[in-house]
Amino acid sequence: MRKGVLFVYDISDQRWADELKLYIPTYQGNLNINIWDYNKLPAGVEVAVEKAKFFDTAKIVIVLLSPTFVGAEEHQKDIQQLVTLAEKNEIKILPIFIKQFFDEEYPLSKFQPLNPSSHLLVDMDEGNISSFFVYVVSRIKRILKDAIEEEISNTPDISLKSEMERNIKLLNDSIVKDENQYKNVLHHSLARIYVFKILKNISPENNPKGLVIRDIQKLSGIKKRKSIIDSLIEMEGWGYVKKTRFEKSTYWKLTPKGKEFAEEINASFEILLKRN
Repeated sequence: MRKGVLFVYDISDQRWADELKLYIPTYQGNLNINIWDYNKLPAGVEVAVEKAKFFDTAKIVIVLLSPTFVGAEEHQKDIQQLVTLAEKNEIKILPIFIKQFFDEEYPLSKFQPLNPSSHLLVDMDEGNISSFFVYVVSRIKRILKDAIEEEISNTPDISLKSEMERNIKLLNDSIVKDENQYKNVLHHSLARIYVFKILKNISPENNPKGLVIRDIQKLSGIKKRKSIIDSLIEMEGWGYVKKTRFEKSTYWKLTPKGKEFAEEINASFEILLKRN
């Protein structure tokens, strides 16, 4: 069964892919939502082989559209392959417009984008971006839920069917359906951003090992300790933070990769935190 989400974009648009990932639920592991990144392949792998794995197992492909992406010859073969898979109803392609481009003949133009070309990401303020990304994540979960429901009737294995039913319930319960649920989802997303921001601003001289969870909670004002723990574990999986044990405490700090990303979207952090 196909499951998971693949991000496809030009490397120059990395910031948008990374920021959207901050809105993926902290409990994505329980939901069996696998996240793959077209531009972040493990070191030493054969690119064609690794991409083939993505294309063979992804259910949803988020394509971030910009003139740079559309104009790059290196992406065209992969796009044609994805279009073929979508036409066979094996994957769902969900384009997102970052910047405007005009090409009615472009293969992806036939797929309904998540945002119209009149509402580009680069033209949205941070409040609208937050709301839009919450919507994108809910749309992802709806598609995955529908895919599992379609597959479950063809599954003879009782234990597997039970697991699929559990995933359907988890996905359905986490889909944003009202304002209160929207606020809750946004809270979890903002918790990750607060944690990220605090780790970015700690002084290496005063905190060479990083911060313990107690310190992060005090500095952030986040009431739920679990929100902090979930955020750290998720970002550790992305390679943005690392933990070290010293005596009986666990310390957390950004990796070089995490610092680079934090610097890149620092302006977004500032606006988001002031607004909320």
